[in-house]
Amino acid sequence: MVLSTLNFIDRLPAHNIVSYSVERIRHGEIDEHYRELQRSQNKNGIIQIGPKIASFYLRDVVSLYHLEDKIPDEFAIYLQPVDVWIRKLARKTGIVSDRASDQEIQKAIVALCKEYGHSPLQFNQGAWYVGYSEFDLLLEILIK
Repeated sequence: MVLSTLNFIDRLPAHNIVSYSVERIRHGEIDEHYRELQRSQNKNGIIQIGPKIASFYLRDVVSLYHLEDKIPDEFAIYLQPVDVWIRKLARKTGIVSDRASDQEIQKAIVALCKEYGHSPLQFNQGAWYVGYSEFDLLLEILIK
């Protein structure tokens, strides 16, 4: 993965993946960039980068550089990494059914947040933190 990442970066104009990503996002190219990062979508993508890691990375770049207004609604799902915490929270709260796929979870979260006028990006970050913290609290209780 490290060599693949370095090869990917070496092909970039300024050899800086973050500035490259910011520019792609600012130019409305998040869809293409999301796919470009993933080896399964692009033979020059980064080994072991799939939808979840690409989404984590892009979510955090968009957040750190305040680019959420540059994301068209139809591509907001790319800022929704679905891991065990997000999956569990979405299912337990009834946002989706227990059998929902990760893509269905992404779409449901974005739709719900848009309906209530909240940032899907911030929801994802908060949901992950709540899930992670809840697990730590459960471990503390079990250890006692």
